[in-house]
Amino acid sequence: MPKKRKGTIMLVAPSILSADFGNLARDVSAICDAGCDLVHVDVMDGHFVPNLTIGPVVVSAVAKAATKPLDIHLMVENNTFFVDLFAPLKPEYISFHIEEEKHPHRLAQYIRSLGIKPAIVLNPHTPPESIEFLLPHIDMVLVMSVNPGFGGQKFIGFVFYPPSPRFITPEAAAQIIRRLPPFVEKVGLFVNEEASAINAAAKRSGITLAQIHFEAPDALLEALECPYIRVIRAQTPNDVTAHADEYRLVDAYCEAYGGMGKRLNLEWFEGIDCSRIILAGGLTPENAQECLAYGFYALDVSSGVEAAKGIKDSEKVHAFIKKAKG
Repeated sequence: MPKKRKGTIMLVAPSILSADFGNLARDVSAICDAGCDLVHVDVMDGHFVPNLTIGPVVVSAVAKAATKPLDIHLMVENNTFFVDLFAPLKPEYISFHIEEEKHPHRLAQYIRSLGIKPAIVLNPHTPPESIEFLLPHIDMVLVMSVNPGFGGQKFIGFVFYPPSPRFITPEAAAQIIRRLPPFVEKVGLFVNEEASAINAAAKRSGITLAQIHFEAPDALLEALECPYIRVIRAQTPNDVTAHADEYRLVDAYCEAYGGMGKRLNLEWFEGIDCSRIILAGGLTPENAQECLAYGFYALDVSSGVEAAKGIKDSEKVHAFIKKAKG
């Protein structure tokens, strides 16, 4: 652990999002025994961010195993509701996102009245000046280096669209998913499927997020049993701002679906908030870095790292990741 310098306080707060949830008590005990100062708990609701994590029952088990205080980070829409859910566990801190809270001063006061230290979270593109008036009323500021929602910001996609050369069955996907670490988001790609088929494939494969590559009616989306993300197949600059209140994947329009290597004009994204956009379409190791200035939530690559249709080139994959991380 780094030494504390005069005038500074450095605390170590490992996140349980990277734990083995089959051995959660063991992993929580291990980080406490190793000398952590806090146990960081990421709570996601599937609305403010597209992922779902854990509720008070699991966090209660974490609290029982922990010998260090809890630091609960809320990535949710209804902050007060979740504060009331977790307050009985008596964490040291509860932090909430300034981007989502209409009455941050009132909420900070409420958290403190419960005997808990209030903290504020800033997304990467939120100006620090936005919380200056709150600093006397909070105990910590959490500054995100990546957009919130997924531990490690790692995704792996499975194409459940039979005409695609990248098609995989849910059963084959399940064999891969069982070997993946828990912080990797498992994404299933669907084209022109009914909600019942998507739900069935999600259960059989173990994916944690459905990518909807067609104009799905609201009734279908409401019937989905796993979190989903829309795909915008953009033909005009106006298309990239559709569903701006949601996380969405924006791809270049093609008659066929998936992996056609067609690029979008990056000028379409100038001056807009890209923090909820996953950019796809024609990305390669050679052009990945030029996308970083726009602040996209993530980059989605397929054909740009392939040796042939449906066959990934490991050297291209590594080169793309290196460039995408800046």
